[in-house]
Amino acid sequence: MVWKTLKHTLQIVSAVLAGIALLALVIAWKLSQGPISLPQLTPYILDAVSHNTRGMTVKIKDTVLSWEGWERTLDIKIVGASIFTRDGRRLASVPEASLSLSAQALLKGIVAPSSIELIEPQINLMRHGDGTFAFELGNGMTVRADRAFRLDDFIGKTPDANRPLSFLKKLVVRKATLDYNDRKNQTSLIAPNTSFELERIGETMVMDIGLEVLLGGKPAKVDLNASYNLTTEILDTQANIGTLNVGDLSLLLPELDILTPLQFDLEGKVNIALDTDWKVRSFFADLKSTKGKFILPEPAKQALSIDTMALRAAYEDLDGKLRIQEAMLALPVGTLVKLPQPIEDYIPMEVVRLSGEYDTRLDQFQLDDLNFDLGEGPTGTLKGTFAGVLNGPDRSADLVGELLSVNPSNLYRYWPRGLNDNARDWIVNNISEGMVHRAGINISLSANEKGDISLHHVFGDMEMDGVSVDYLSPMPKVRNASGWAKYDHQSFKITVTGGEVDTIKLQKAQIDIVDLDEYDQRLNMSLTATGPLRDTLTFIDNKPLGFAKALGIAPEKTSGEAVTDMTMSFLLLHDLDWDGVDVQAKAKGSNIAIKDVMFDEDISKGEINLVVDKKGMDVEGKIILGSIPADLKWRENFTQNTLFKRRFLLDGVVNEDQRIKELRLDFPPFNNKIIDGPVHVDATITEDWGGIGILEAFADLKGAEIDIPVIHWRKEAEGEGEAYAKVNFNSDRLIGVPYFSVSSGDLKASGSIALDAQGKQIQTMQVSRFQAGKTNITSGTILYSPRVGWELDITGESLDLTHVLKSSRQNSENAQLDEEKDTDLPGTFSGRFDRVWLDDEYTLDTVAGALSSDGKIWTQAHLSGVVGGGKPFMIDLSPDGQNRRLKMETGDAGALLRALDMFDDMKGGDLTIEGVINDDAPRRPLVGSIRISDYRITKVPALAKLLSLAALTGVLDSLQGDGIGFSSLVSPFKYDGGVIEFKDGRTNGISLGLTWEGKIYTFAKVADISGTVVPAYGLNSLLGNVPILGNLFSAGEKGGGLFAWTYTVKGNLDDADVSVNPVSALAPGVLRKLFQIGEGGSPPPKDVPKK
Repeated sequence: MVWKTLKHTLQIVSAVLAGIALLALVIAWKLSQGPISLPQLTPYILDAVSHNTRGMTVKIKDTVLSWEGWERTLDIKIVGASIFTRDGRRLASVPEASLSLSAQALLKGIVAPSSIELIEPQINLMRHGDGTFAFELGNGMTVRADRAFRLDDFIGKTPDANRPLSFLKKLVVRKATLDYNDRKNQTSLIAPNTSFELERIGETMVMDIGLEVLLGGKPAKVDLNASYNLTTEILDTQANIGTLNVGDLSLLLPELDILTPLQFDLEGKVNIALDTDWKVRSFFADLKSTKGKFILPEPAKQALSIDTMALRAAYEDLDGKLRIQEAMLALPVGTLVKLPQPIEDYIPMEVVRLSGEYDTRLDQFQLDDLNFDLGEGPTGTLKGTFAGVLNGPDRSADLVGELLSVNPSNLYRYWPRGLNDNARDWIVNNISEGMVHRAGINISLSANEKGDISLHHVFGDMEMDGVSVDYLSPMPKVRNASGWAKYDHQSFKITVTGGEVDTIKLQKAQIDIVDLDEYDQRLNMSLTATGPLRDTLTFIDNKPLGFAKALGIAPEKTSGEAVTDMTMSFLLLHDLDWDGVDVQAKAKGSNIAIKDVMFDEDISKGEINLVVDKKGMDVEGKIILGSIPADLKWRENFTQNTLFKRRFLLDGVVNEDQRIKELRLDFPPFNNKIIDGPVHVDATITEDWGGIGILEAFADLKGAEIDIPVIHWRKEAEGEGEAYAKVNFNSDRLIGVPYFSVSSGDLKASGSIALDAQGKQIQTMQVSRFQAGKTNITSGTILYSPRVGWELDITGESLDLTHVLKSSRQNSENAQLDEEKDTDLPGTFSGRFDRVWLDDEYTLDTVAGALSSDGKIWTQAHLSGVVGGGKPFMIDLSPDGQNRRLKMETGDAGALLRALDMFDDMKGGDLTIEGVINDDAPRRPLVGSIRISDYRITKVPALAKLLSLAALTGVLDSLQGDGIGFSSLVSPFKYDGGVIEFKDGRTNGISLGLTWEGKIYTFAKVADISGTVVPAYGLNSLLGNVPILGNLFSAGEKGGGLFAWTYTVKGNLDDADVSVNPVSALAPGVLRKLFQIGEGGSPPPKDVPKK
C-alpha cells in the first residue's frame, strides 16, 4: 500500500515538473521572440514604487517581460514611467527601467522589486542659496535630498510586507545624465554618462558609481565604490580617480574654495567611511599628479609649476588622527618658492617629501619628516608640531630641521632674508667656499587671529669644512676652515677647529654674532693661530690693523715661531670704520729674533708673550739683546694721547763691553775707566712721540769693580753697591744724562751729563753730590767744547788729594828724566773747598783756585787758602811771554811745606817762592828763588849730623828741642827733570848760619850739597861790624867773620853722609854773603839763560 502511494505521488510530481519544464521552454521560446507585454503587473508595480512618495503619483505606460540571455535573469521592464505632483503636473520621466520581482515577496502575495535598473535617466541636482541640496523635479519644484533619499525609509534592515522596497537587492542606473546647478555659487555642470549601481548583500549595501563630468571645461572621471552596512550604519566608499583637476572642485561648493590653488590633475584612489550623519569615520588616500600648478595664497602668493606630486594618507575616527604616510611634491629645476612675512624672500625648491599626523581633536599636526631637495646638491629635513591648524584662532609651530651639503658660496640662496637679517648678511657675505655638511634649525613661532606672526625662538647648529671666512676686510681670510656653528634668536656662534691664514695655521677660532634681537648686532671673534713670527707680524700688519708698522718692526727682519690669540669685536654696520673695531692680539713667541730693535742691536733667542690692541702693545719675556741676556717688558702705545710712544724694561747682567758697545754708555762713570766687570742692570727705556727717549737704569754693582783714581777710591768685586742713571737719547744719538747716582760703601755720587750734538762726548756734567772717604763735593760743573777744552768748577766741604799726590809723585819718580808728559786735559779747572786733604795729617783750608791747561802744560793757575793755624797762602802760575811765572806765598811756610809734603821740619815763617818756567827748553825747567823769614828748623837728620860733627852741641840741643830759629833764608834754585839745583843758598839766625849749593835728586831722594856752617852767627856778625877789626875778620869783605866750617852732604836724604872741615873756619870773606841777607839780597832772575 505504501509503495503504491509513493509510486502515484512520484508520477504526479514528475508530470508537474514535466509540465513546468515544458512551460518554461515555451516561455523561453516566446521571450526569445521579444519582450512580452504584461499590463496585469502594472498596478502591483505602481503600488510598490509609490510607497512613501509623499503625495506624488507614478504612472507607467507599459510593463513588459524580457529575457536578455542566459547571463541575465528575467527582467520586467517599465516603459514610459512618469512622476506627477498632487495637482497632476509631471515632474520627471524615466524612458526605460528594468526591474526584477522578489520571489520572497511573491510567495507572500506581494509584488516587490528585488532589482531596479534605470536606463538613461535625467537627474537634476541643485544647491539652494541656503546651502541645502535638492533634487529638481521641473517647473521650479524640488525635493530636499536629505528627505528624498533616506535608506532607512526605503530599505529596511529586513524585508517588510509594508515596505516593498525592503525586498530590493539591487539598483542600477545606466547612462544617466546628471545636471548640477549651484544657485548659491552660480555654477553648473553636467555629467552626461553617469553610471550607478546599488546592491544589497546580506546587511550590506554595495554601491558603484561611474562619473564623467566637465569641471572648468576639463573632463574628470571618478569611479566610486561604496558599501553601507545596515547594522553599523557605516558607509564605506572608495573613489578611483582617473583624471580630476583638484582646483576645479571649488566650482562645486564654496566650502571647497580652499582647493582653488590646487590647479593640478589627480589620479589614484580615496577611501572614506561615513556614518549616517556624514561624519568621517576613516579615510585613506593614495593619489598622484604629474602636471599642473600649485598657487600659494597670500602673503606668499605664487604659482608653482608641478612636475610630480603624490599623497598617501589615512584617517581613523577612533583616535581622530589623520596620518600622512607620504606626501611628495616635485617642482621644475630652478624653482624659487616665496616665503611669507616676516621672511619675505625666495628659496630654491625642487623636491619635497613629508610624512606626519594631524590630530583632529587637538587641532595639531605632527610633522614626522619633511625632506626637501633645494637643487644643485643641498637637501634638508624638517620635523615639528603645528597647533591650531584648522580651528585656530591662535596658531603656532615648533620645528626642527637640517640642511645638508650646502656650498657656503650659495648659502644666500637657502638662507632667506628676514630670518636674522644681520647674521644672514654677515654669514652669506663673509663665508664662502668649502662645504657646510649640515645646518640644523629649531624654530618656534605663532600667529594670532589677525595673522600677526611672532618668533619665540630660533636656534640651531652647522657643521662645515674647507670654508673661507672673511672676518674683517681687507684682512686675509681664514681659509680651509673646519668646525661648527650654533645660533639662536640672540646670537650666531661659529666655532672653527682648524684652518689657515696665509701660512699661519689656525688651531681654533670663535666667531660670535650677538644681539640679534637688538637694533644693532655685534660680531665678537677670537682665534688661535700658530706660525712663523714673520708671518704673524705680516698678518697683524694688514689693514686696518697695521700693528707691525705701529711697532716700527719690519716683519722681514724677524724670525721665530709664535702662537697667536686674537680677539676682535665690532658692530655689523654697513659704514663700519676702524674706530668702531675693538681688537686685541696675544702671542706667545719662541726662539724670537728681531733685527735693529734698539741701539742698532738685535733681539735673539726670545721667549716672549705679546699683547697688542688698538691702544698699544705689551711684550714680556726673556731675550738676548745684542749679547745681553735680559728679562724684557715692552710697552708700545699707538695713540698720541699717551705719555710715551714706547717703553722697554730690561733686567739683565751687563759686562763692560756690553755697556760700552751695545748700550752706548761709553763715558764716565759707566765705561770701564771707572766701572769694570759685570753689572746687574734693571733698565727702563722710554721714547716719546717726538722721538726723544729716556733710559733709566738701576744697577746692582756687586760683582763689579769701581775705581775712581782721582780720589784713590776703589770697590772690589765682592763689595755692595748700586747705581742709577737717567739717559736721554733720540733715534740718532745719546743726548745726555739728566741724572745719575752711585752708592757703594762711603761713596755717594750724583749728577747729570749733557752730551754734544753727536752724542759721543760729554759737553756738560753737573755734580750735585760726590762723597767718598774724606772727599765731600756738594756741587760741580764740568763743561767741554772742542775749541776751549774742559771747564770744571767744583765746590765742596772737603777734597782728599792724598792718594792723588802720592800717585803723582810715584808716577814722576817712575818717569824718565827726559820725558815731560802732557796733561791731556785742555781747559780750565776751578774749585772751592772748606778743606783739602793733602795726606792723612795735613790739610789746606778755605781753598779756592783755578787751573788752565792747553792739553800739554798747565798754562795758568791760581790757588789760595788758609794753612796751619790760619795763615793764608797763595800759589800763582801765569804766562810770561813764551814762559810761565810761578809764585807761592804764605805766612806759615812750615805748615804749607808740610802740607805739600815738601819739607816736614820747619815751623812758621813767611814764604815766598818765585820763578820762571822756561817752556822753550827741554823738560821745561823752573828757575827761581826761595825766600823765608822768621822760621824755625827741627829734627833735620842731615843738619843734626852736621852740628854734631861741628861740636855745636848747644845748637844741636835746640834743633832737637823747639828748633833753631832763623831770621831769613834765600836760595836761588833750578828744577829740571826731578833735579833741584841750588846756588848761593843761605840762611841765618842768632845761633847759626848756613850756606849751600849743589843738587837734590828728588826721584831718588839723593843729595849732593856743599856749603858753610857759621856758628854763633850773631857774634860773627857783630865782630864783622867792628871798625878796623871787621876788615881783618872778613879779609876786607862785607860780612866776613871769624869762625866758619865747610861741609858736604851726600847720599840718601834719610841717612845722608855728612862731613865737616874745621880748618876752613878762618877762611877770609866767608861771612860776606851772610851779612848781605839782611840787606835784601839780589832780585830773582827774570829769565833763564838757555844752555
